[in-house]
Amino acid sequence: MSEIILVTGAAGQLGQRVIHHLIETYKVAPGNIVAATRSPEKLSELEKKGVVTRKADFDDAAGLEQAFAGVARLLIISTDALDTPGKRLAQHKGAVAAAVKAGVKHIAYTSMPAPDDLARHLRARSSRQRKRHQGKRNRPYDHPRRLVSRQLPARHAAQPAGRQVV
Repeated sequence: MSEIILVTGAAGQLGQRVIHHLIETYKVAPGNIVAATRSPEKLSELEKKGVVTRKADFDDAAGLEQAFAGVARLLIISTDALDTPGKRLAQHKGAVAAAVKAGVKHIAYTSMPAPDDLARHLRARSSRQRKRHQGKRNRPYDHPRRLVSRQLPARHAAQPAGRQVV
C-alpha cells in the first residue's frame, strides 16, 4: 500500500493545483490523497474523483490530530490568518505538533523564498519562525522549492530529506 499524502488548504487555489498535479502528473491514486480544509463541503468535486476529504481547522488542535491520523506525508499550506499578529505562527505550530502526535513521517509546507532576508514583512517573519519551530521537531521537512524537485509521491522517497535536487 502506498503512503497517504494529506494536503491542507485543499479548497484553495494552491491546494487544488497540488492535488491535481499529484493525480495527473505523478499518477498518485486519488485514494492515497487526503484533501483537508475548514469547509470539507467545498471538496465535493475531489471526493467524486476518489480523493478522501477531511475537516482540518488550524484553530482546532485536537481536530488537526484526527485529520492527520494515518497520514505519512503532509503538505501544510500556509493559512491566511494575518489579521492578528502571531495567530498564523500559533496555527502553524499547532499543525506541526498535531502532525507529530499523529505520527506523520514527513512534513512539507509553503513559505516564501529567503524569509530571513525579509524579516520586516509579516509573512516572512511568520515563515522564518515556523522554520525554526519545525527544525526543533524531529521530523524531516521541506520547502516547496525542494518539494517540487523531490517529487512528493512515495516512489521517489529515496531522496534524503532537506536536500535540494536540480
